[in-house]
Amino acid sequence: MAEPRRPLSAPAWRAILLAVSLASILPTFPQEAPVPDDAAAAAERGRQLFTQEQYASALIQLEQALAAGRRDGRTLYMAARCQEKTRKQRGIVVMTVNEAIPALEKAVKETSADLTDYAFMAGAYSLVGNDPAARAAGLNGVAAFKAGRLGSLDAMDDSALTNLGNMALLAEDWVLAGDSLNRVVDHASAGGDTGKVRAASALLALGRGQIAAGHPEEAAALIRRSLEQRPDDSDTMVALAGALFKAGDYAGAAEQWRNVRLSDASRANDAIYATMIMRTLSQEKKLRNPDRPLEDLSSLNNGELEQQMLTLAGQMGTLAGQLPETAVKRGYSSRSGGREMRVKMREFRDLKLRLAWTGATYIDRGMPIREFAFSRGLQGFLRNWRPLNFSEGGESQELELEWLNEGQRDEYLALGKEREARQAKREEKRILRQEKHRQRQKEKAGDS
Repeated sequence: MAEPRRPLSAPAWRAILLAVSLASILPTFPQEAPVPDDAAAAAERGRQLFTQEQYASALIQLEQALAAGRRDGRTLYMAARCQEKTRKQRGIVVMTVNEAIPALEKAVKETSADLTDYAFMAGAYSLVGNDPAARAAGLNGVAAFKAGRLGSLDAMDDSALTNLGNMALLAEDWVLAGDSLNRVVDHASAGGDTGKVRAASALLALGRGQIAAGHPEEAAALIRRSLEQRPDDSDTMVALAGALFKAGDYAGAAEQWRNVRLSDASRANDAIYATMIMRTLSQEKKLRNPDRPLEDLSSLNNGELEQQMLTLAGQMGTLAGQLPETAVKRGYSSRSGGREMRVKMREFRDLKLRLAWTGATYIDRGMPIREFAFSRGLQGFLRNWRPLNFSEGGESQELELEWLNEGQRDEYLALGKEREARQAKREEKRILRQEKHRQRQKEKAGDS
């Protein structure tokens, strides 16, 4: 879910924790007030599908229940959550969850409030972007559990354990989060397909918790286990890309964003930008000094990140006008260009690294990079970068790549060969398709 464009009011890890409250919040209904039988039946079917994370099917049942008059906080929240997961318009999601919030606020104040009330309250606040209230609801849920009002771990089913684990992550109670969510994972072998879904969600939540705790390598391992259970889940791919980015594996992050592009059409445009920016960041970091730390952007809010990207792109544009087109496109300067051009090229590459790093940070915060790029005319800077193309022979023999050591140059020469091999393979496939097409045409002509 794209984060609204507003200044960050809390550290980045707090935003990650709050995102967890949206993931895998599973319902367990107590006795409801009397409602029409058809509404109650539809709500129950929707609840079961929601628990299994079959959001599109659940939404159909929940909307039937709402239309039949069941407009309680839980049904409304589940419908809003399904709308968000199935990429409905943001306005529709907010309208539904805004109706749910007053009922949920009333429910958590009752002495009969259970874990699902607290979990849905936290999720509802998160959906409308009220991060402090969402975290407070999570803290209240954990406090209620520790006060003995919500039962024991041994007595909880997987739905309740998942809710409690997510609450514990919000409260930064890593021990309780691990105890709860690892039980869900342990139960997966006996739970069939539903168990695998819950295990995948629990592993994903644990991974996000590890990111928040400052352990991205451990997070990546957990999220990869989640992805093994649900290999086509784009939310898990995005989470893995985030973990790898924070671990400094920018090439790995680029690969995950590429997988997002191939698996989720609704995210394809942003994923194209994210893939190219992460690849550029990986390459430029290696070339310009692998050991040099990148600037700390944590104090900048999203608007300030946007302004920095605009400033850097403007500086790059000015320098590009002073450089030959070939040097800008290929990313290197030749010996014949002279010292002045090589100095300007180094400045250009430094700006490119900073722009890639700023753009990658913007993406990691969940911001819509394509929308920003098109609205401010940066698509040429942020999407159309290409890796260095060092080919054997010709001008490349005269390159003076003063920022590359021998091992780095060999690496990128090898990348060029791999790229040429992929292009040759695509050409073979194209010729094969043409041959098959000609064969079909001959067969049709023969039949006639």
